[in-house]
Amino acid sequence: METVKKNLLLILTVLSVINIICLASFLIGLSTLNYPISSILTDLGLLCPIIATLSFFYLVIKVKGIKHSTLKYFHIVNAVTFLVPVCILTFLILRFLNDWDIYF
Repeated sequence: METVKKNLLLILTVLSVINIICLASFLIGLSTLNYPISSILTDLGLLCPIIATLSFFYLVIKVKGIKHSTLKYFHIVNAVTFLVPVCILTFLILRFLNDWDIYF
């Protein structure tokens, strides 16, 4: 049972690290919009909500009966990496659709 917990936590750790890297690339891509690499970084960052959703379902389905103290941190990482790109993109879409005069 202990090896099962370690394997499940290892998979969640890898997914969380990938998710944080995608979030960082999304934020870097948004901050350097005038460079050619920014579109690649921003597109890579759009994987954050997908990976966070898959990781959340993995937590709910596979790790359902296991009690471990680090599981709440995985939920926090999933929530942050899901909400940050979605909120930023929603803000940008609304800004451009409504032609708001909001400046960063």
